[in-house]
Amino acid sequence: HWGVISLSHWTIGVSKFTIPIQLILIYFFSFISYKFIECPFRRIQTKRKLFSYLAGIFSILISQATLFALGLGGYKRIYAGNLNNSFNRSFNSRNIFLNKCNLRKTKFINIIKRSDCVPKSSNIYKSTIFLVGDSHANMFSKAFSYKYKDFRLVNLTGNNCFFPADSLSLSKIPGEKCKKNMIKANEWIFENSSFGDVLVIANSSLIRYFQVEKQEFANYLDNFKSLINTFKKKGIRIYLIASPPIFNKVKDSYCSQEWFRPINYIRKECFIKRDKLDKNRGLFFSAIEKEIQDKNFKIINKNLDFYCDKTICQAIGYLDSDHLLDDFALKII
Repeated sequence: HWGVISLSHWTIGVSKFTIPIQLILIYFFSFISYKFIECPFRRIQTKRKLFSYLAGIFSILISQATLFALGLGGYKRIYAGNLNNSFNRSFNSRNIFLNKCNLRKTKFINIIKRSDCVPKSSNIYKSTIFLVGDSHANMFSKAFSYKYKDFRLVNLTGNNCFFPADSLSLSKIPGEKCKKNMIKANEWIFENSSFGDVLVIANSSLIRYFQVEKQEFANYLDNFKSLINTFKKKGIRIYLIASPPIFNKVKDSYCSQEWFRPINYIRKECFIKRDKLDKNRGLFFSAIEKEIQDKNFKIINKNLDFYCDKTICQAIGYLDSDHLLDDFALKII
C-alpha cells in the first residue's frame, strides 16, 4: 500500500476524489502479490527454499544497483519525490548527495571542464548565473535551472565551502582544497563574467559566525564589500541567499501534514517557535545591510512567512535538518 500512497503523493496527490482509485489499486496489488509471490513461496519445497531466497535477494540487489546507476547518469527521469509537480525530477536531483560539481572533493580545473557544471557559452543564453558557496547554494541549482532557462547556470559549489574563501581563516574551512578551489572560482568568475551576469552566493554557516565568531563575521563582511565593489565595475549583480531555519533533529522529509499523518502525529522536532528565529535573523540581516549598502546587492529568503505562521515554524519541504527539497527551493527564488 505504501508504494501506491507515495507515488500518488508525488504525482496526482491524495484527496477525497483519488482515494477510491487508490484503494482499488492497493487491493489489486495486494491480491497480485499474495497470489503470485506469497503463495508460491509457501509451497516451495524445503530443498528449493535456499535457492529461492538467494534468487530473490540477487534480484533486489540488481534492481537497486540499476536504479542507482541510472540516477548517477542524470539523464533518466526517475521519480524521487517531486511533491508539487513543479518540474520533472531525475534521481540526480538529490543534488546534495550527488553533487558532481563538488569543489570540496574535485579539483577546480576538472569542474570547469564538466558541461553539467559549467555549460559552454551560447547565443541562446541572455546572461550567466554564477551559483557559488556551500551545499545551501547547490540545493538551489535545479530551481535556478528550471526558472531561468534563458540564463546559463554555472554551478561552483562545495559542501561546507565558504565564498569568498579568503574571508575566513583556514582553520574555519573544512580542508585546504575547499579554500583553494573557491579562491580559483572567484578569479575565474571575474575573468569570465560580463555585464548583466548574476552572482548568487549561499553560506549556511554565516549566521553562526555572526552569533559566536564576531571577528570572523566582520572579516567576511569586509571581504564581501570588496567583492561587491570589484564585480560592480563589470555590471554584475550579487545576491546572497539566506539559509532556511535549521531544525536540528530532523533527519528526513517527514514533517508535512498528510491525510495519513495528521498534525498531532508530526514529531516535535519538526516545529520551532518563530519569535526567537525572527529576533536572530533580524539582527543578522541588519548587521549585513548596515555594512553593505549597495543597489547591486540583495538578500534572498529573508522572510520567514514561507516556513512559519504567526507563532510556529515547521520543517515542511525539508530534505533534512537544513536543506530544502528542489520544489520548495523553487518557490523561494
